[in-house]
Amino acid sequence: MKHDDGFIAYVNGQAVASANAPATLAWNSTATAAHADADAVVFESFTVPVPAGLLRDGDNILALQGLNVSVNDDDFLILPELDSVATIELPNRYFTQPTPGQPNNAGADGLVAEPEFSVQRGYYDAPFSVTLTCTTPGAEIRWTTNGSAPSLTNGLVYSAPIGVTNTTLLRAAAFRSQYAPSAVVTHTYLFLESVLRQPDALPSYPTSWQGSYPADYGMDSNVVNHPTYGATIRSDLRALPAVSIVTEHDGLWGPNNGIYNHATSDTELWERPASVELLGTSGETLFAVNCGLRMQGNASRDNARTPKHSFRFLFKGQYGPSKLSYPWFPASAVDQFDNIVLRACFTDSWSTRSSPADSTHVFGERYRPQDALYLRDVWVKDSFAAMGYLSASSTHVHLYLNGLYWGLYNPCERQDASFFSQHLGGPVEAWDVIRDFAEVLDGTKDDWIAMMAACNAGVTSEPAYQNIRSLVNVTNLIDYILLHVFAEAED
Repeated sequence: MKHDDGFIAYVNGQAVASANAPATLAWNSTATAAHADADAVVFESFTVPVPAGLLRDGDNILALQGLNVSVNDDDFLILPELDSVATIELPNRYFTQPTPGQPNNAGADGLVAEPEFSVQRGYYDAPFSVTLTCTTPGAEIRWTTNGSAPSLTNGLVYSAPIGVTNTTLLRAAAFRSQYAPSAVVTHTYLFLESVLRQPDALPSYPTSWQGSYPADYGMDSNVVNHPTYGATIRSDLRALPAVSIVTEHDGLWGPNNGIYNHATSDTELWERPASVELLGTSGETLFAVNCGLRMQGNASRDNARTPKHSFRFLFKGQYGPSKLSYPWFPASAVDQFDNIVLRACFTDSWSTRSSPADSTHVFGERYRPQDALYLRDVWVKDSFAAMGYLSASSTHVHLYLNGLYWGLYNPCERQDASFFSQHLGGPVEAWDVIRDFAEVLDGTKDDWIAMMAACNAGVTSEPAYQNIRSLVNVTNLIDYILLHVFAEAED
């Protein structure tokens, strides 16, 4: 209904909907409130339930009484539009998209099974062929190798075994008319000989990244051909589990949409759907899942500090499972995760700048590419746990980014409200998480502000100190500071 200023509607003499109408109506009643002109010209929906006996076979009468806010009001509008919604019973329907408060969509007759691969993801040395099958009768399989997700409009229709001769990102999905399509399944096949020859210049890849930093994709020949390290590098690449991230090329490296070459951009607009596979040291599948992918960090996103950036995996229903169910960290009591941070280790790995040395610091202070360890943050977390406190667990992996070797990374629990809820209990909404410069990650700053006000007021008396103790775990704070001083955590 479009109305200025009110109305009441009747079906066969029974009132069914109204707006700004008085409880008792006369022929000259006025509206109980004005309806702004801007709102009056927009249709407002009124859902009318149909009780038994309201409608009859044959003609039915819709009657309307329009109401103006006063007899002196110089404009008036009443414009109805009547829609009917029928219920149709359809057997064996699947609804893949929820429609809360609205009629269901047509739904699907069934769900297409995920395509099956004749060769499992992992490490390979010789060429082979992959056969794709689907147990759903009449299903069509589409596949890609460029990182994009197959769809009814993207990818090749599977008709014969697919030859694999090099590192390959094989993605497949199955489709059938009137059925909900399968999830996209990804298998990464890694050929280490190809990895060792990974070139620095690649077609369709950007030649510079954020901050005009020159792009760097190639394997370092000084390492590959080193008489000591080169002799063991193949086994070194299999000494740790490997993570393979596969996503659409444009969303990762595109000139306008690439999240890596625009690493400092940080909103949900810079979140990409991706596949993540974790391979064991023998190439076995530890897990394979679809999730969201974002860049992670703050100053570490800037190529003026480091060109090697961290990632975050976000497990959401729009991509795949709403949680990752896998015991990734043996030291953690948690085996389900909303987020995982894939840390690049910032100043302890591949820093672009170097702090100048002085009489106290032989290698300078914070930025020390000369003594990159990949262990400082891990050691601090593990030491804090050994002191009896909750701390994030982590591990190490080799990372492949759309088939390119991207170096050593440190998967880690993300210390957000979900982390604390899972480890310490209570609903997620009950937790306030404050980080960095009093930045709210989850919840509010109310308790933080009260605590800081008490501290800033000073320890002027025993009651003032006890008030602070009621707000701050002083022993925890002492141990935290002792650990960070010992570790020379300068930031």
